[in-house]
Amino acid sequence: MILIQGAGISGLTLAGLLEQRSIDYLVIDRCNPLIPAGAGLVLQRNALEVLGTLATADIESVSQPIAAMTVGTVANADLQRIDLTSSIRACGIHRADLQALLLSHIPAARLKLGATVVSWSRIDNALEITLNNGARLQASTLVGADGAGSQIRKDLLG
Repeated sequence: MILIQGAGISGLTLAGLLEQRSIDYLVIDRCNPLIPAGAGLVLQRNALEVLGTLATADIESVSQPIAAMTVGTVANADLQRIDLTSSIRACGIHRADLQALLLSHIPAARLKLGATVVSWSRIDNALEITLNNGARLQASTLVGADGAGSQIRKDLLG
């Protein structure tokens, strides 16, 4: 089993891709219920290609295509205008809409809310993971998709 800490955009995208491939996984998140953080996102071509394998039509129904972007600095606001109507695609989407869309592709049994990883240790070729409620899980892989303040990243890298 793959344990994913974090039910944000990256954690749910990974979960959706694992679900498509029938790979065993569980997503845990400290929030209960899930509360999307932030507001709008710009999804560019690389993100749209990955997300498109999960829900192309769904994304188009809750996003707005972006025709062009302007790149600049404070001193020169219009350094370069990029046309996004040709091979480069981009769209704007609200984070809550994208999170809801991704959640719709994940069975409820694959999601455990109000839980966080408090410790883990390697036992042979597996990880034994302890959650904040004392539950212990065995997993082959632990993914820290729990944001910029990731406790898993801090534990690994200091």
